[in-house]
Amino acid sequence: PLQLSPFFAISCSMDSAPPVEFHNTSGTPTPETLALLSDTEQARASCFHFDHDRHRWINGRAWVKQQLATSLRVPAHTLHFSRTSHGRPFLQDHPGIDFNLSHTGEWIALAICDGGGRIGVDIETIDPAFPCLEIAREFFLPEECLWLAAGPIDRFFHLWTAKEALMKATGQGMSLPPDKIRVTLEDDRPTVVTNLETGSSHSVRTQTGPPNIVAAMVFLLLADPQHSLTHAPVPCAG
Repeated sequence: PLQLSPFFAISCSMDSAPPVEFHNTSGTPTPETLALLSDTEQARASCFHFDHDRHRWINGRAWVKQQLATSLRVPAHTLHFSRTSHGRPFLQDHPGIDFNLSHTGEWIALAICDGGGRIGVDIETIDPAFPCLEIAREFFLPEECLWLAAGPIDRFFHLWTAKEALMKATGQGMSLPPDKIRVTLEDDRPTVVTNLETGSSHSVRTQTGPPNIVAAMVFLLLADPQHSLTHAPVPCAG
């Protein structure tokens, strides 16, 4: 099921996904929270200039490790992250599990898939001052721009998160341009995303939550997920 609460989801089926929940990462980390971070992770945290940014990063990283550790049934402090050449995080010592995370301000979401595929999640804060139409003309398809212009501003964020969830699920990031992804709508909500470069289509789950957060999740079934997950690994601290 899909459950971003507080920061985590475990899902390999979009059909049974319950509503998305959200959690706030602010607050001073406890000693127990800090103990879950490696020396390298703590050194990275110390590089944040503002306390609130450092606290959010520590709280988020610790919780992500806790949720992954629960899924894997291993101690959280033993988990070490790597990244693909496109910057997608993964656990090199645990190729059978896939995960993806997204941040917006003090909110975080983590999606976990425990085998057979790839997961992508994106969350964004609805910002009335954001130049949605200008950005859409550059990155969206013409029919998407028309739909966006005919309705409220949150339409942009539903489209963007749907596209980015697919971009993150594939591991390509912005190398899969948003204008190469078509979003199919039903009742004014994205339901399917299509990669126009490959012709493949995938279900997308979207939701709006407090405070004005839009979330989207895409699951890809892979024939060889382990190969895709470990492609061009680059060790990293975060």
